[in-house]
Amino acid sequence: MSPRRRLLLLPVATVVSALLWSTFGSFSSASGQTDEPTVTIDRTHDGDLRPSFDEPIFVLVVGGDDLRGNDAEGSVRSDSVHIVAIDPVSKKTSIVGLARDSFVNIPGRGNDKLAHALFFGGIEGVVTTVENVSGCRFDYHMLTSFEGFGGKNWNRNGTSGGGIINDIGGITMNVERALTDSFALKKVDPIQPGKQSFSGAQALAWARSRKDASRPGGDFDRSRAQGEIMVAVLRELRGDFAKDPGTALRALGAVRRNVRMNIGLTESIELGLLLLDIAPKNVTNIVVDGALDSDPRAGSIVRITQEGRNQLTDVCSDGVLDNP
Repeated sequence: MSPRRRLLLLPVATVVSALLWSTFGSFSSASGQTDEPTVTIDRTHDGDLRPSFDEPIFVLVVGGDDLRGNDAEGSVRSDSVHIVAIDPVSKKTSIVGLARDSFVNIPGRGNDKLAHALFFGGIEGVVTTVENVSGCRFDYHMLTSFEGFGGKNWNRNGTSGGGIINDIGGITMNVERALTDSFALKKVDPIQPGKQSFSGAQALAWARSRKDASRPGGDFDRSRAQGEIMVAVLRELRGDFAKDPGTALRALGAVRRNVRMNIGLTESIELGLLLLDIAPKNVTNIVVDGALDSDPRAGSIVRITQEGRNQLTDVCSDGVLDNP
């Protein structure tokens, strides 16, 4: 390995390893603040050996709507839950979203919406719930919040105030249909069709919207949109580094201001180098198939169909979606 490559290895690896941990509508930005970042990355199972990085790696990405300790039941909900499976051999990644209203068994609670798993069991409860439903065993998990994804003190177009998306210079998105959801667009103007750069606030609006004519699938479409943000971040960082390796240092600064990683340095480096090799065209983004239904206690729910269960078995068996 050349001396120049050794010099760049650490910042590049750290930035790319943060890729999946700095994406969709769900972080707290500590930029310019002394607050502890609310984005945390942890190894999932105490006592597990470090992943070998030549076998599938599984990451559970959980976005909570409010992690500030509200007392009302259900006030802390796991509003976004994604399985991210990385196959080091084929250099493929699968992003598999679960609708927040999926009706599942939550340990200690019984059957309820997946969105309530975080409140009743904390991140450990979400991990156990999703592992039981999917058959995956997660190497890492990420817990984030919606607060601060676009930074503090947004202006109308969301171009100021910090946050990771803003700190890395925005992400490029190709919008097919306008997004005019007034609930999600509290901080930004309607998003028009066309290829454009998203600020942090725009990315948050894109990741949160489920009540829009362009999102007839509601939460299914929202979960898919969150996966799109992940792919966009990958594309942005790979493209930026190809043009200017110095961007790795700037992105590293964004990560340091926003994310606390409770994993070893060597793991960060190896995971970063692995992700650096994954082309966006080799990322599959789906939402687990489900059917709308209702339950006397839970209200409107989503029942995971047999097709959905097959999708989960597919990705958890070897880290690759063969039949998305």
